[in-house]
Amino acid sequence: MIIINKIFLQLSIILIALLFFSCSENSNRATVEGCTDATACNFIIDAKADDGSCIYPGDEGTEFEIFCTCEGDTLDCTGLVCSDISNVENDSCGVCRNLTDDKWNSSCSGCMDEDAFNYDPDATIDANCVYDAFADTAQWELVWNDEFNLNYINQSKWNYEEWGPGMVNDELQAYTNRSINSYIEDSCLVIRAHHENYGGANYTSARMNSAGKGDFLYGKIDIKAKLPSGAGTWPAIWMLPTDWVYGGWPASGEIDIMEHVGCNLNWVKGSIHTEDCNWKDGCPNQSAGGNGQDHYLEGVSDNFNIYSVEWTASKIDFFINNNHYWTFTNTGTGSGMWPFDQDFHVILNLAIGGSWGGICEIDNSSFPQEMKVDFVRVYKSISE
Repeated sequence: MIIINKIFLQLSIILIALLFFSCSENSNRATVEGCTDATACNFIIDAKADDGSCIYPGDEGTEFEIFCTCEGDTLDCTGLVCSDISNVENDSCGVCRNLTDDKWNSSCSGCMDEDAFNYDPDATIDANCVYDAFADTAQWELVWNDEFNLNYINQSKWNYEEWGPGMVNDELQAYTNRSINSYIEDSCLVIRAHHENYGGANYTSARMNSAGKGDFLYGKIDIKAKLPSGAGTWPAIWMLPTDWVYGGWPASGEIDIMEHVGCNLNWVKGSIHTEDCNWKDGCPNQSAGGNGQDHYLEGVSDNFNIYSVEWTASKIDFFINNNHYWTFTNTGTGSGMWPFDQDFHVILNLAIGGSWGGICEIDNSSFPQEMKVDFVRVYKSISE
């Protein structure tokens, strides 16, 4: 009995000691205070004592005043509306957007008229159909076009040409397929040149062609574009032969629908190049202008204009906004003067410097520079 009491006494002393040291340790640990409500925006998971600091969505005078949730949503687009401050909901395309978003319904809106130039087969909300005011539909039939109304560059119609500086014309840019050099914005193709070090060049840009995807013999070609303004830029809208029937350049020809030099802002040029009709050797048996004609056009960098050619077996007429300003005629003397009886394709590019763009000092402070193309349309004559 005495032995049992001693054992009990020893256990009691040990237990009291453990409790004493445990309580002493806890008494030295600071109590964490803060917001203990898990629904509050400033909830502290380790807080043991609430200090009255909790802040909730909608609390006036706090950073969470305009929010429905602590994450900042004013509406979760699943039906949870936050009192009177909601400003987002699903649009008709099922996209959760701010009510003031200028892209409201944009993901499914488009022209639903099959007779319009920018017909969008995926559109479910009809909007912004475009009809041609320049082409005489009694004379011309549309056979190929790009209205650039998709969210991406349609590579079933366009090829990228990628190369480094100096490949042609002593141009200084590297041509890339990067999205910073070419993209779609506001239903326009944007070719954007940057002043940057890339691929051994100090400038980058883009050059695209329709070879193998849009090849044409004769017809009317309309391209609506706004040109860059910086000195040293050299945008071009032009055509080259697809099969080079008569040999390398210039024997198989070149049709320059529009070229522009950035240091000569209000002048554009239409021209051709052939074996016997080039800027070096003159151009016999042609009207004034030789192998090309300059045309004064004020505000080419501020406004969109339509640059066109009407190409038949007998001549190539050049137009701006449907106004004729130059003609190159087939003299019937063979391919040296007229190699334009084969398929050609369209090229869109923005060069920097080079044998023509470099006639003035490049203004590096003006970059980035852009050429914007609203549409490319190719027609065949109905009478053919």
